[in-house]
Amino acid sequence: NGFFGIKTRSYVSELKVKKLDKAMRDKYQEFINEGSLVVMDGAILNMLDVYRDLDDFILRHEYTVMAFGYDPYNAKEIVDQWTREHGEYGLTVVRQGAKTESVPLGELGHLASERLLLFDQELMKFAMGNAIAITDTNGNRKLSKMRDSEKIDNVSALLDAWVAYKRFQEVFE
Repeated sequence: NGFFGIKTRSYVSELKVKKLDKAMRDKYQEFINEGSLVVMDGAILNMLDVYRDLDDFILRHEYTVMAFGYDPYNAKEIVDQWTREHGEYGLTVVRQGAKTESVPLGELGHLASERLLLFDQELMKFAMGNAIAITDTNGNRKLSKMRDSEKIDNVSALLDAWVAYKRFQEVFE
């Protein structure tokens, strides 16, 4: 009926969580409790461990991945592993920036304003609340945030997923 359901899953290092102020640590704990944020051991995320956890999560929930959009920054290990296990079909690169974000941001903005994006996780609500679109002098838009403490990675991931959905829309029909 024109609605799009959104689920999100994020990963953060144990060290990063320890460095948060109390208010933000409490907020992160809310996300951890709902299952949308996973804290991984150590100071730096091991992308193969992230991949394994995410792949297990997809299997446990019996999700079917039809398309996979990604920004290549810091995604090489995950994408390489995905390709080895699942093939290249449905993969699409979505580079961040006004050139590639403008149109999908406009489309997602229309869907959001019509309340056609359905999400029930506090982490996604938090990220959507922090995301703003800045417009350059040519009318191009790109994602931004007001402060470093505001996280919008999940909105960026939504944008990547939207682009992949649009490029491979026929498999969803």
